Amino acid sequence: MHELNVEVRKDSGKRAVKALRLRGAVPAVLYGKNLQTEHLAVNEKIFLKMVRERHDTGLVRLNIQDGDQTRIQDAIYQEIHADYIKRRILHVDFHGVLPGEKIHSKVAVVLKGVPVGAIEEGGTLVSGVNEVHILCLPKDLPEEFVVDVSEMHTGDSKYVRDLMLTDIEFRTNPGAMLASVTAPGGTKEEAAPAEGAEAKAPEAKAPAAAAPKAKAKK
Repeated sequence: MHELNVEVRKDSGKRAVKALRLRGAVPAVLYGKNLQTEHLAVNEKIFLKMVRERHDTGLVRLNIQDGDQTRIQDAIYQEIHADYIKRRILHVDFHGVLPGEKIHSKVAVVLKGVPVGAIEEGGTLVSGVNEVHILCLPKDLPEEFVVDVSEMHTGDSKYVRDLMLTDIEFRTNPGAMLASVTAPGGTKEEAAPAEGAEAKAPEAKAPAAAAPKAKAKK
């Protein structure tokens, strides 16, 4: 899990935010079930670097500096407000995660290797869905799912159901295609719909940790 140093900010208002930006920080807020809402400050460059280096699971361990005290809180950067014209972050919303609380997250799918069907049989690798929705405990949250396609022959396909793990509940349609190898001159396999056709499962009370949303400044 990535760690991020943040600090509690006592002042609010435009003047306080301007002072934050002068030292390279942006305002943030931490909230969640059974947590007291806190106003924080986070270094903009460090936060952006962390977001760009990972695949949008959004889970992070906050080291919260409050005066001479430091405490730890696991959280999800649930929403990122941004000004796309000026290319800068305006505000970050963190949703605190409690021990034992499952989170709903969107995880990237990465294809690894070159299929034998493409090398020796003239086939073509066709990629399917590039992310899946899951529900799990923070400790079980993967940064990405790596799918090895090197042993695939023409006519072979891999699906979301092939990823199934004991400690992770998949919300994306199990029949959604991840990858297939088509024969020369063959037709591409139609991937089962992933969005809007997730596997039915009991609703869980958990923060929606899909990819952090970014709101453009109007």
